[in-house]
Amino acid sequence: TTISPINQARIISKSFNTINEFNESIQKAKASFRSWKFTKLQQRIEILKRFSGLCQIKRGLWARELVLQIGRPISQTEGELDYINSQVDFLSDLVLKKMDPIQLNKNNASLRRIKREPLGVGLLISPWNYPYNTTLSCLIPSILAGNTVLLKPSPQSPLVADNIVNTLKEAGLPENVVQILHLDEEGFKHAVAHPQIDYINFTGSLANGCLIQNLNRLDKFINLNLELGGKDGFYFSEDADLETYTPVAIRGAMDANGQSCSSVERIYVHESVYDKFLCIAKNTIKSLKLGNPNLPETDVGPVISLTSADYIKRQIDDAIDKGAQHLVDPNYFTQSIQGPNYIPPQVLINCSHNMSIMTKETFGPVVGVMKVKSDDQAVCLINDSEYGLTGGIFTQNKERAENFLSKLEVGTALCNTCNDTEYYLPWTGTKKSGNGVSMSEFAFDRVTRLKA
Repeated sequence: TTISPINQARIISKSFNTINEFNESIQKAKASFRSWKFTKLQQRIEILKRFSGLCQIKRGLWARELVLQIGRPISQTEGELDYINSQVDFLSDLVLKKMDPIQLNKNNASLRRIKREPLGVGLLISPWNYPYNTTLSCLIPSILAGNTVLLKPSPQSPLVADNIVNTLKEAGLPENVVQILHLDEEGFKHAVAHPQIDYINFTGSLANGCLIQNLNRLDKFINLNLELGGKDGFYFSEDADLETYTPVAIRGAMDANGQSCSSVERIYVHESVYDKFLCIAKNTIKSLKLGNPNLPETDVGPVISLTSADYIKRQIDDAIDKGAQHLVDPNYFTQSIQGPNYIPPQVLINCSHNMSIMTKETFGPVVGVMKVKSDDQAVCLINDSEYGLTGGIFTQNKERAENFLSKLEVGTALCNTCNDTEYYLPWTGTKKSGNGVSMSEFAFDRVTRLKA
């Protein structure tokens, strides 16, 4: 049963698939793969183009449904759906080059070439926080390359999978090229260890990522594309444009109710500009609207569950107990709180790395701030994390930016922006943020194999 974080109302109930049903779906996917991989590439592209057009027609309805399922403000939701068009256009153009055989004629007597072939049946396990983007960033290259896919959506956003698969079929995708499966814990473990799964794309928690890796260590040699958590840190140097970029960073911590793997979760500020940064940050926080995510003026809505809200509150309490302070009066948003999982946006100051708010993923509208003495200290603190998804610097000096970013142990290094993705750049991480790559031309490397 999917519970709306907005008001704890039931949205929809889905039955879990049994082990036997999963096994039957594998066989259907295998059978479908035998014909789909030989379908002309241009035909696959045309199906995806029709799919993209249909998505734009349905975007308004889908956005409203998504707000109901995950509580992200409507003002921040349609943008995710607009991204579909860009992804389809980019990957459809790119697949022609990526799947085109490379001719290597070393002499006149023989032909040598390198080609790409689809892997087979993929298991795609998608999260709830950006369900359209994360699902399609793997699904589009998978089916363009000629694979078939078993799609396991998050139980928090099941309507997203229904919308995607039904619209793909409406666009002409053959039966069983993509199938939806709802799995309980036993079914999940069975699926990720199944010998007939040829690759896995997982976006989600570190714990489940480790489980998938452990279940595939023995006698399976398959591609595991694991996109896990983040604890993204950003630095304001002494020459940063505070008036312009302090609001950018604060909103980068609060967008999607702070529930993005690339949310700004840590901010380090040079001591010479620390007080001015706090003044602007305080005004920015107080300008945010907490409330019903269906309203266009809302900036921050509820976090996904009561369990999540309790975890965030414990992190805040831990930080306060160890000497941190609220930048904004905790009672400032009291009138806007519409339930226990409406967490007021907050900046915690005087933080340190002995607080979980600076070391463990928060996934909520709260960010910790520390004062630093130098660029080198900021680099060390940003890298002092088990995660390495994104990180960056705010500065007006290009040379300083290049030097700083080169030292960050992250998958995406950013200057004067944050919480930012582009469909033509690889989305990846280091350390416990996983080994995955999605988006960009490199997405095809994870769903194909080379054949000479």
